[in-house]
Amino acid sequence: MSIVARKIFSASFVVVLLLAIILPISTVKASTTVVWVSCMHFGAAATLGDSIPANAILDGVHVWELWMQNDISSSALVVDPHITVTSPIDSSHLSFRPKPSSILTSGPNTVYDWSFPSISPDGTYYVDGGGYPRCTYSPMFDCSRTVSPFVISSRSKLQNLAVRVTPHFAADWVWAWVALTRSRVETATFVSATPSFNDSGTWSDGTPWAQWKLKSYPEKEYVLKCTIQVTNKAYPGTIHYKPRVTVGCWGVVPSSSLFVTGSSITAQDETLGSIRYSASGTYQWIYQPQKGTLVDYRSVYGYGTP
Repeated sequence: MSIVARKIFSASFVVVLLLAIILPISTVKASTTVVWVSCMHFGAAATLGDSIPANAILDGVHVWELWMQNDISSSALVVDPHITVTSPIDSSHLSFRPKPSSILTSGPNTVYDWSFPSISPDGTYYVDGGGYPRCTYSPMFDCSRTVSPFVISSRSKLQNLAVRVTPHFAADWVWAWVALTRSRVETATFVSATPSFNDSGTWSDGTPWAQWKLKSYPEKEYVLKCTIQVTNKAYPGTIHYKPRVTVGCWGVVPSSSLFVTGSSITAQDETLGSIRYSASGTYQWIYQPQKGTLVDYRSVYGYGTP
């Protein structure tokens, strides 16, 4: 996976995924643990700019997020869970996080397998990856990033970030993810957000991230704002800084949903290949694939005024 796509998903996920379509509860046996699984498939592209229109033609890559979740109402573990991808794309073109437990060759395909510890009720495991093949797409939503001030000359400054998103198609979700940095020129922390973030956390190095996730309505403009405390490491010198912002819209593909009782469920992604979710024992598997597009506004920082 290219460094552009890699950083879009390596952390996100982070994304606590809420499902837009729920199968009738009457179809699920009360005595059998329900396991929700999905493949989220995106076109994703990065930019150092601050505004992308919905009809822009972007040169990006395919990225995926695969996940497996034990139902919140469950009273049992999902034992020895595995996600297994059999793909026509070999390991020299794809990168995943976490790394697969094993990678094997099977004829013209490469088999990537992840083995996880047992999943507790409401627990989730994620696999993020992609970077190949390249794709050309339009995001189908207008989006922009605005920061003020961009140039910081004082030792510490409150910076205002505004993210605007207007979907022009019938997506289920609008999502925006903000990643702060601790570079050679600055450190940054979140102060407040309007509306409040749906989720937030820190990387292993202590760098903060946060995200919004909102129900999507076509032609509605979403204005998402937050205040960031930026510390200027170069003081009394001047720096410039914009945080990284990734914006996306996506939705469930109901026509490709699956419902299976057994030890596994297998689905197909038209690019990645076959995806098998499995565990030891018998479960009610509910698979709901999701598709969408992403725009990644990369962080911009440096000494002085650009």
